[in-house]
This record gives sequence, C-alpha cells and structure tokens, in this order.
Amino acid sequence: MCDAMVHRGPDDEGYWVGKGAGLGHRRLSIIDLAGGSQPMCNEDGTIWIVFNGEIYNYQDLRKHLVERGHRFSTNSDTEAIVHLYEEYGNSCVERLRGMFAFGIWDEKAERLFCARDRLGIKPLHYCETAEGFAFASEIKALSEAGLISRAMSPSALYKYLALRYVPGPESICADVQRLQPGHTLTYADGKATVRRYWTIDDVEPSGMGEEEALEAVSTTLSESIAMRLMAEVPLGLYLSGGIDSSLIAAIMAGMVDRPIETLSVTFAAAQHDEADFSRLVAERFNTVHHTLQAAPESLDLVAKTMWHLDEPLADAAAIPVYQIAAVTKPHVTVVLSGEGADECFAGYPQFKLYHRLVSRSNLLPTWLFRGIGGLLPGGSLSARTCAALATCKDPARFILEFVAVFDKTQRRALCGAALRDMVDDYEEELEEFVRDRMGRKGSSFDRFMKFHLNVWLPDDLLLKNDRMTMAHGVEARVPYLDHKFVELAFSLPDTLKLKGAVDKYALRRMARDLLPPEIANRRKKGFTVPLEEWLAAQGGGEQQRFDKEFRDSGLLNVEVGERVLAQPVSNVFARRQRRTLWFLKRWHELQYG
Repeated sequence: MCDAMVHRGPDDEGYWVGKGAGLGHRRLSIIDLAGGSQPMCNEDGTIWIVFNGEIYNYQDLRKHLVERGHRFSTNSDTEAIVHLYEEYGNSCVERLRGMFAFGIWDEKAERLFCARDRLGIKPLHYCETAEGFAFASEIKALSEAGLISRAMSPSALYKYLALRYVPGPESICADVQRLQPGHTLTYADGKATVRRYWTIDDVEPSGMGEEEALEAVSTTLSESIAMRLMAEVPLGLYLSGGIDSSLIAAIMAGMVDRPIETLSVTFAAAQHDEADFSRLVAERFNTVHHTLQAAPESLDLVAKTMWHLDEPLADAAAIPVYQIAAVTKPHVTVVLSGEGADECFAGYPQFKLYHRLVSRSNLLPTWLFRGIGGLLPGGSLSARTCAALATCKDPARFILEFVAVFDKTQRRALCGAALRDMVDDYEEELEEFVRDRMGRKGSSFDRFMKFHLNVWLPDDLLLKNDRMTMAHGVEARVPYLDHKFVELAFSLPDTLKLKGAVDKYALRRMARDLLPPEIANRRKKGFTVPLEEWLAAQGGGEQQRFDKEFRDSGLLNVEVGERVLAQPVSNVFARRQRRTLWFLKRWHELQYG
C-alpha cells in the first residue's frame, strides 16, 4: 500500500503492526526533519498514528498538553495530535487548526479513529471488507493491496454526468468511500461510525459593520498566511496574477526575510495567458519568478495525471498544475496557493449571474419560463437559459438544471441499459444530495455559495490540487481555507462579497492598498486551459469512440455519448459536455484498457 504512494512521501517510510491493526506511512519531511518519522506513538506505545497534513497551531497545543502532564519526545505536530487524543478523545479534532487526514489506533480500546479537516484539503479513502477495515490517502493504495474490486459505482457515474467530478462520500469505485470534510470515523467491533464535527451551516451572522468587517478580513487573512509559513524547508507561492494569489504575495513579502519563490503557468494563446499580470506582481514584490508554458504536447501527460487522480475529473487544469508542480520541486517543497477565495467571497461568474437572476426574479413569473423551456429542444442553450430563469428562486433546482453539465433530460439519455431502470432513483438521490450540501440556513444566494464550498471545492479543486502537487512530493497550503477565515467570510453579509457589479468586494478593498491598480481592478479570469485547441493541434484528437469494455458494461449509452463527443463546441455547455465525456472516456481506457 505504501509503495503505491511513494510520490506522496519520498523522504521516508515506516510501518507498525500490532494486535488488531497495522499502519504504514510515506513521509514528506517538512517539520522536525530528524524526529518526525511515522507511525508515531504515545509514551507507553498504546496509541499509534499515521497523519498527512500540517497542524498550524501545534505549538500552542503542545504547550497546553505539557502543562497537563504529557511528555513529548519529538518536535513534530504529529505528536501533538497523539497527546491531544489521549487528553480529549474523539473531540481532539475540534482543537486542530490546519489541513489533515489521520488514523489513530487505540490499542487498549481496540478501535480506530480517523478524521479529515474541515474543508477537505487532505484526502482519506476507506473500505470495509470481509477481512476488516482499511484506509489510505489514495484509492490506488487500497487497490494495490487487493482489497477492492474495479467495479464502477453506477450512482457515482450518474453524479459525474451532472457535475463533471465525483462528489463524496462516494468514489467512482463501488467498494471505496471518502471520509467527508469535517467528519470523523470510528471503527470498533466490526462497525464503522461516521460523525460530523463541523459545518459551515452553523456559522451565524457577525453583525459587524463594513469597516470593522474589512479590518477583520485583513487581520484574519494575515494571521492565516503567517501560520502557513511554518516549515523547515523552502516555501514558495503559485502566482496567477489574479487578486487571490497576488494578495498572498503582498502579505507574505512582508513576513519573510528573503525573496519569495513564485511560480506561474503561461499559455501561448493570449485569451488564456496571464503572464503579464503575474510578472507585474513578481516585479512589485521582488520575487524570484519561474514560469512554465503549457503547450499541446502537455496532452501527453493525461495518462499520468489520471493515474494520480484515481477517478475521472473533467478539469483540464490538472495537466498544467501537474507540470508546474514538477517545476516546483527543485526550488521549494511547500507552496501557498489561492484556492478558496472565490468560494468565500463570490468570485465565480455563476455567483454574479445567480445573484442577478434572484434579484430580478419577481419581474416575470417563473411559470412563463418553464412553459417556454418546455417547447424548446432539450439541452439547447435556449432551454438551459429558460431553466435558469425558471429555477433561480430554488438554488438546488438551479444547480441541477443550469449549473449541471448535462440537464435532467440529457442525463437520462446518457444512461445505458444497466442504469435505465434506476434513473428516477438516481435523480432523486442527486437532488437530495444537492439540497443537503447547500445547508438549510441563509439566503438562497448564501446556500448557493455553500454548495460550491462543500462540494465543488473539495471534490474538484482541492482533489486536483492535492494529487497534482503530491505527485511530485510538493505540499500545497491554502491560506483562504483556514477554517477561521472561512467562518468569518460566511458570517459577513452578501454585500461584502458582491456589491453591485463588484465581486470579491472585501478582497478588492484590501487590494487597493496592497496591489498595483492593474491587478486590484482586474475582472475575474478563471484558470482556463485550451484543451480543444491542443487536441486540434495534435491532429483533431483521438477517435471519439468508447472502448469495448464501456460498451459491454451497459452503464453508458455510448451512441449518445459519441454524438456529444462529435458535436461542435458552440457554447460553454457544449464545451463542458465534450470535456466531461472525453475525460471519462480517457480515464476508462487507462483504467480498464
């Protein structure tokens, strides 16, 4: 199992086998380089841990635990978790500030305790088998151990068709589950019990005025960045030239005593390239700047990226992120990046669109758009637009009919014979899932944002970020996803996120004082990859036919799927649909070919 994840921990390995359990660990050495080897135990060897991540408040925890009589033998943050568990049991997780996934074997109690951080920065997969229970950072470790079959989960595949990624707690592998962000798992007496210990839905409005709130945002973000500079190895920053990473550069530059190593991906096509903006920020803060230009030849890395991802993910950005991580390793082992700012402060275009639709939804009755949409060809751009107008008062329906890659009619058409009788059940399950992940509190806009924080962020962006960086033994840290900062953001009114036509209002106010105006006033530009142009440059791409195994499985109506792959990319929906099936096709070929 450890051999399957050498890339995640190239510096060291360790094993422990005791009565009832065995633990293995691959180590990426960042804190306490000499003494932080794992598995690690308490004073009498009755509690053992394997841990992936960083605990940023471990020094404060250590001081508290020493005062409580605990004896430390290392200077690592891992040992702080061990003694915290001794002191507080399962509730120890509520005192941790950081990114983490860990498993603790309590020999006296004969039970396993697992936990995952609040936002899902670090992964934890598990399976229950006839032999017992197993967990790992990646599915391939469970697979290499011979503990699981290769059977696909039909319900996970159906969700993938809607979202272009597989949302937890399922995985694409029918035998594997993911521990969800903000959850713990206890395995004892042959039974696994999952408990949620944190949810953004519990955050209450702060009641702060605008200036007080802006000060709190600035202070909390600075604190978060300072905590993430904790390391005994070189640190750097992924710099896009947008507001999010540029703010980190500005704040970070005042906290370190040497130039920051910054790294950026560039593209030849001007509409995708941000090189001029990242260079401007690098010059402003005197960073040591490195760039990598992604090109059509980058497609040759698809097989490697999919091997690391384990699951289908229709996010072409995984390819250049994999490439920049390879360039990163010779310079730094730890990088900060700007994920999470958009989810916390409404930075995506769909947030602005949804807010605008909701604010104007009373101008015309929704039944009118529903009726017009029913007369239009299913899945067409006009029908999808009518669906947006008809469902905007209900964020769950808006996600299922407009944000979704394929709408309900299209999802049904894509189901093969093996799924057809279950479509109604899968659709009901999908809607229930969406409503659960957006919570029950707050405005419809607030709940729309929560869905992206709870699902899109951990199951696409953070999964991609973790796998592509760890593929090269690089650790990515995300200051905007410190849970204190996230809680602050969601306690603030919508007007500090979207103010008129201005998105990320609070962050833009900070940027005015810290960044060049060309950066502070930039419109949001997503990290877009010219996949279609790359495929065309390589001779039009591969044949758009699914492999024999997929055809024989009956899971997908491959004739419909191949028509989608052959359709021209006429709008954003068509592009997403083609990419969703293209990545699914490539993943299946690599997995089962």
